[in-house]
Amino acid sequence: MARQGTNVHDQINCMMDRTKLAALLLKDQ
Repeated sequence: MARQGTNVHDQINCMMDRTKLAALLLKDQ
């Protein structure tokens, strides 16, 4: 259970990181 929760947390972090990268790329353009 705890492991599954951690995986979900990691997925959320990855999504947030991707969003931040996308925002930076859009700003550069």
